[in-house]
Amino acid sequence: MYKLLQTPICLYTIPKTYLSTNSHLLNSLPSYYQLLGINSNATEKEIRNAFKQKSLQCHPDKFPDDINKETEFKAISEAYTVLSDSLAKVEYD
Repeated sequence: MYKLLQTPICLYTIPKTYLSTNSHLLNSLPSYYQLLGINSNATEKEIRNAFKQKSLQCHPDKFPDDINKETEFKAISEAYTVLSDSLAKVEYD
């Protein structure tokens, strides 16, 4: 499993010129809720069910030659990791 929460991106290390010219990239990223297709007030069961459903649609074992599916799977896995942990979810919200 990826340790994404233990190595967060620090916006202070990114050059200000990059952020000022590419701030639209940060705003255009979908939220974890959007990735899983759920509301922000979803229960733990709804979060788990959404992850299971989405992971079946893009699991790398089902699509070994599709790098887009692998990237999508990593994104929903990260979303599930954050949203299924109550402390991480509160921090994310």
